[in-house]
Amino acid sequence: MKTIRIIAIAVLIVISGLAAHAQQQGTKRTDLRKAIPDRLKEGQVMKITSIHYTFSSKDADKAEALFRELRDASIKEPGVIQFEVVRSSDDPNVFALWEVYRDKDAADAHQASEHFKRLVLNGIRPLAQLRNAVTAMSINERRPENVRRDRS
Repeated sequence: MKTIRIIAIAVLIVISGLAAHAQQQGTKRTDLRKAIPDRLKEGQVMKITSIHYTFSSKDADKAEALFRELRDASIKEPGVIQFEVVRSSDDPNVFALWEVYRDKDAADAHQASEHFKRLVLNGIRPLAQLRNAVTAMSINERRPENVRRDRS
């Protein structure tokens, strides 16, 4: 149940963040994808990752500091569309990340960055008691293998 709440919060953050950006750009709320035209080119498929971490109570505040630094560095990467970190209000030892990349190459570049290696590989992951990650693509993406072809 806690995981569902965290996912729901992350989704709301994404929607509100895109809506706010769209509003700044003068984009209608119904067309949020136009809010990021310079970061997503035609034919590219965004890569979305949702990661949940659980820490011991003695490490949770240190993890938050690392996550803040990671977020601040990650949002400056050209291929990062959105990078959100939330902390559970039900269990302050649980964090959820919502990462949206322009494409696979942008996600790979993020993982190759100095700040990822320093903050995630050498900081966050060793502290974590549990890590659960899901990588996905939007079901709204129109990919050739998903297009129905009529047989005449």
